[in-house]
Amino acid sequence: MAIRQDSFRVEKGQDYLAYVRDFYGDDAEIVTIAQVEGRTPTSPALVEVVVAIDDTKEKKPLVNKRAVMQYENSVKEFEKRIEPVEENIIKKEPLRLKLNSNSQSQKVKDDKQLLNELNSKVDYLMSMRWGELAPARNNLEIPPEFALIYDKAKKSDMLECHLNEIMRATLKNMPKALLANKDAINRYFTTLLKSMIPCRVDSPIRKQKIIMLVGPTGVGKTTTLAKLAHRYAYGVKRYKTAIISLDNFRLGAKEQLAEYATTMMLPIHFVNTQEELQKSLESLSGYDVVLIDSTGNSQYDKAKIEKLESFLKASQSEIEVTLVLNAGMKYDDMEHTYNAFNVLKIDTLILTKFDETRAFGNIFSLIFNVKKPVSFFSTGQNVPDDIVVANSEYLIKCVLDGFKG
Repeated sequence: MAIRQDSFRVEKGQDYLAYVRDFYGDDAEIVTIAQVEGRTPTSPALVEVVVAIDDTKEKKPLVNKRAVMQYENSVKEFEKRIEPVEENIIKKEPLRLKLNSNSQSQKVKDDKQLLNELNSKVDYLMSMRWGELAPARNNLEIPPEFALIYDKAKKSDMLECHLNEIMRATLKNMPKALLANKDAINRYFTTLLKSMIPCRVDSPIRKQKIIMLVGPTGVGKTTTLAKLAHRYAYGVKRYKTAIISLDNFRLGAKEQLAEYATTMMLPIHFVNTQEELQKSLESLSGYDVVLIDSTGNSQYDKAKIEKLESFLKASQSEIEVTLVLNAGMKYDDMEHTYNAFNVLKIDTLILTKFDETRAFGNIFSLIFNVKKPVSFFSTGQNVPDDIVVANSEYLIKCVLDGFKG
């Protein structure tokens, strides 16, 4: 056992026991306490304390409890002070976000300015190139702002005479202040095209309607007739509907139409002569709509077209003749077909197979030339869904942007 002694002085009256515990630990023993200096007018009396300490015991780190207490108090005080600081930081967060937002906004402005500059350069280059291409437009004098709509219309296979005529009309009739505005040019051009397409109004049927579909082979007459039959029989406004077929010799045609009629639970008559047609029409006089499917004929087969004409002339009923044309036909073929079948006095047109072509300008030019209204567009093979009541906006959208389905 090794005992060591130590001493310290404190003012008389102070808690020297606390000093002993703080500096020497709980095992230290006080050996003596003696006043060593008396009180004077300028200083207090001092007491010397002698302490005995056992050095063989495991030394524990001496902890100055007062210092610890002061440290803990300081921490608490610091925590009190730091709370407002944190609140200030939180309050400032939106400010930082706002600064980021401003930065992004500036970037958008810069990008927009750059895009405008690029567009200006493209317009400048286009205007130079546009002038060079004037001979390809037969020197048609139109501003470069018309380039986009001109290019779309030209690629649609619209007749060039029609395209040039419409361009001149647009240029002549548009307000001068809008001639440099490409969006305004597109809107005016589109509106002008729509006004040039006659479409039949889909009005309610008030007296019996008899419709004969005529046209070349393979244009989809039978499929279109089935779509119409379903639309009239089961559409929003339901009509008492019946079907007559003159196409009884083509392989499979009779069976196909009979299957459609059976599925839709509609009466169907198969006739081969003028007399049979007249009797069938008389027996179906109580029906609102009677649809007649005819044989498909080449536009160059005059004998068959004349036979069809004889059926119409022999009938005592008012029959509306609808020419069915494939939208993918070339303009010249469409025109020849129309002229060949017009001996039947065509009342209206139906355009089919929209899903099989990308150019619709030929349709526009045909309708514009023959001045016959369009009643329906057949847009696919699905019966009865793929049929649309004809409207000029739908067709012009196909002319300029293609068929979207």
